[in-house]
This record gives sequence, C-alpha cells and structure tokens, in this order.
Amino acid sequence: MSSGRERRSGACRDGIVGDYDGDGKSDVLWYAPGTGSDFIWWGASRTAFGPGNQATRTIDGSYAVTSGDFDGNNVNEIYFYRYG
Repeated sequence: MSSGRERRSGACRDGIVGDYDGDGKSDVLWYAPGTGSDFIWWGASRTAFGPGNQATRTIDGSYAVTSGDFDGNNVNEIYFYRYG
C-alpha cells in the first residue's frame, strides 16, 4: 500500500492506493474523516489518471483506512476501522 496527502476544498485527505476495480492499474481513494466528499481516482494507464475517471462518495465518520487483498481474489479492498 502506498499513501499520500491531498488538499481540496480546505480539507486534507489521505490517499490510499490500490487496484480497486481489478483492471491492473493503480487507483487512489482520497479520504478525509468527517462528512465531506471523498473521491476515488480510477487509473487510466500505468502513469496517469484519465479525465472523467473520478467517483465522488461521502463516507460519514472517522476511520483508520487501509487497502489490501483481504479475500484472496487478486483485487484490493478498502478496509475502514473505527477505533473503540
């Protein structure tokens, strides 16, 4: 798993990298705790993200987030864990 940070609309987001759609290209989930919008950038090639290849979702809550192939199907899943 790789990660990074991105700032959009005043919120700092963590970038969680994985192949979430199983196409062999890296995708990035940009997640910020709370109720704001979160984004998935779908990889368009080995070095770039294509225009329009973004999905916007709202993941309400504050979680620790990681990515991995947790079920052995050769596709990364996103794992959200709430402390406590």
